[in-house]
Amino acid sequence: MKRIALAGLILSAAALAQQTSAPRTTPPTITRISPQGIARGMTLEMEVEGFNLARASAIYFSEKGITGKILRVKELPDAAEVRLGANGGASTIDLGPLPPRNQVTVEIDVAPDARVGPVNFRLLTPLGTSPMGTFLVEPFYGEVSDSEPNDTVENAPEVFLPAIFAGTISRNGDVDTYKINARAGQRVVFENGANLLGSTLQPVVRILREDQSVVAEFGADGPDSVKAFAHTFDKAGTYFLRISDFQQSGRGSHTYRFKAGDFAYVTNAYPLGVEKGKTAQLTLEGWNLPATPLAVNGTPNAHDAFAVLVRPERSFQDLRLELGSYPEVEARPGAALAIPSTLNGRLKDGERFRFRARKGEELVFEVNARRSGSDIDSELEVLDAAGSPLERVVLQAVRDSWFTFRGKDSNQSDDFRVQNWREMELDEYLYAGGE
Repeated sequence: MKRIALAGLILSAAALAQQTSAPRTTPPTITRISPQGIARGMTLEMEVEGFNLARASAIYFSEKGITGKILRVKELPDAAEVRLGANGGASTIDLGPLPPRNQVTVEIDVAPDARVGPVNFRLLTPLGTSPMGTFLVEPFYGEVSDSEPNDTVENAPEVFLPAIFAGTISRNGDVDTYKINARAGQRVVFENGANLLGSTLQPVVRILREDQSVVAEFGADGPDSVKAFAHTFDKAGTYFLRISDFQQSGRGSHTYRFKAGDFAYVTNAYPLGVEKGKTAQLTLEGWNLPATPLAVNGTPNAHDAFAVLVRPERSFQDLRLELGSYPEVEARPGAALAIPSTLNGRLKDGERFRFRARKGEELVFEVNARRSGSDIDSELEVLDAAGSPLERVVLQAVRDSWFTFRGKDSNQSDDFRVQNWREMELDEYLYAGGE
């Protein structure tokens, strides 16, 4: 038996060696896009690099007002491939030669009225369409590119607002510095579009005075605070914008694209929805916004029958509001709640609402907050007239169907492996971790 097992192991190893010597199969792949942003009303050439993009013949876009045509396709020299094994060292498994690496040059025309924001595209090749690539349509601001050296106030390039600051923190300890001028009382909004393009940078942005003292700092308390922020300059004069990485690291993927200007930016909107066919008054919070509420009609979006898209004046954001079928009711704690209805409110503490129900009547209660951009971590409880919680479901384990998480990295989905799944049937529920 030992000899048979050993022979089988040798045969398997030989078969694996024969398998790995064959050419690998790689679909069309996009690895690099340059430039990553195009201003409205501009026509320019974009270079798309990747594998198996030879004979690309067309390009398709996700948004209106964007057109493009393939100008040329050329093959690039092979790039060095570094793959790590399970022990962290270089992998010794031969996957065969790399597929051809190509550069596709595309002429892209952006209409003057194209919507500012991300645009997805795909290339058509004889092997099928490529994965999705993304670039930004941006307002017609002046763009200043990262040009080294620019790490001190002495060699910082002067930038006139509004502008787009585009660059890369490419090496450990690298900083990029820009010189700007501001008016007294001017509120400048900064928005980093590189978050939508897969940037690995955790930016820290400091605004300095001419004597290099720090006026304001953003990003030191976490990446969320630097996605978009605003600063009001109390005095007119010369200032410096300094951008670095939180961990002082650097690499080619540490990119940033800060749009800076007097545009409007919304941080919160209330209510989160509007009744279909009705009009709601939308109250906005943020920077450089109108003081009066914004009237919103409950007309479905062309691409989403359950939502309304709103873009405030002088803003580049699309606000998505839920489109409801029930009357919208303003929350008043302790008030009687009509059924059916959609309750809107701002939670200050645990709040209670009264409603009437008949014996045997089935009612559905659903909280829609996080899906609409709220930060609330909601919990819903139904109580009887005496204030005691109603028992909604009894859970008891009747089968040994546990699950284990597989070892995954951050680019893979968080699915899990169910043990003894053969005892499960279609339409059965699995209870795990309170869900």
